[in-house]
Amino acid sequence: MDPLLTAASVYAALAATGLGYDAMLRRRHPPRGRHVATREGRQHVLDVGQGEPVLLIHGANGTAADFSDELVAALARESRVLVADRPGHGHSARAHAGRLDLRGEARAVLALLDALELPQARLVGHSYGAAVALRAALDAPERVRGVLAVAPVGCVEGSTRVWVALAGLGPVADAAVLALGVPVGRFASPGVRHDAWHPAPPPVGWSAARSFPLSPIQIQASLGNLRAMDRDLAELRAELAGCRVPAQVLGAADDRLTPCDTHAAPLAAAGGLPFERVAGAGHWLVRTHVELVCERLRGLPAG
Repeated sequence: MDPLLTAASVYAALAATGLGYDAMLRRRHPPRGRHVATREGRQHVLDVGQGEPVLLIHGANGTAADFSDELVAALARESRVLVADRPGHGHSARAHAGRLDLRGEARAVLALLDALELPQARLVGHSYGAAVALRAALDAPERVRGVLAVAPVGCVEGSTRVWVALAGLGPVADAAVLALGVPVGRFASPGVRHDAWHPAPPPVGWSAARSFPLSPIQIQASLGNLRAMDRDLAELRAELAGCRVPAQVLGAADDRLTPCDTHAAPLAAAGGLPFERVAGAGHWLVRTHVELVCERLRGLPAG
């Protein structure tokens, strides 16, 4: 058989497997919220509770399911809680024109608030979502009443550089992910989850939060975030000192994905923001320290 034909057949089979996995997980984990048409694309959002709006923004290659039911319920006792899938993630459509850099993600946040007719909201961002929240506060301070940045990403370093380099390949990376995202993800997932949950043990089972990161469609969207991450985070650090919105940074002392001394602490210092190092906590601070997150959000001055 012609080698090129063989290679094409293998690629087609792997790509079909990836797309099949994506379809399967969407059936297994259907939308829990509603879809909202915005100027930046159709977004899936869970909308619960009453009171002052609080929007939760998940991290890289994550979904709204990254925030536990426990955290959502605790916040909803005194606030209207919005938990959205960022563009191209979970059940949200990819942003119009594929704008998935940090400013594009911030525009999607503001577009969602507009579509829901909310003039302002407080933002809780986790990991990459913390950078999105801070970017939104810089770009539209009149729309953001406060930001709680939890275990934020503040620079590109370590293994993230490999992903940024892969993202830089553009269509080649997207094609590779479509074929290899599921098998490579299944292989790498245990180690990544161990580091992400350290010092707590990873939960068992295949929840939506664990399943969607293996979707090749979602990984492609995540690569869109990574392609400009070096530039995006450098701009964020340079501008943060001018932030007019009340904000606080929570760093996890035992964070292995975004080490506190490399990410959270320097980011807070760049903006002169209040900073708290949480002992005994890892990257999933939003899941392991629910009461602390609620207390710190409650303690933010009103912007």
